[in-house]
Amino acid sequence: MRLSASSTNATVLGEAAFESLWALSHKPVFAIAYPDLASARALVDRVWRESADAG
Repeated sequence: MRLSASSTNATVLGEAAFESLWALSHKPVFAIAYPDLASARALVDRVWRESADAG
C-alpha cells in the first residue's frame, strides 16, 4: 500500500506501472526514517555495502 501511495505517476503509466508494482510487491522491503537526505543516503550505502560483503 505504501508503494502504491507513493507512485505519483501510476495513472500516467497505466498498466505498466501496476505490473511493476506487483513485481516489486513480492520482494523484501524496508522503511527508513531519517533526518535529512545525506543521512538517508549514508544509511542506504552502508546497508548496500554490508549486503554485498555478506553475499
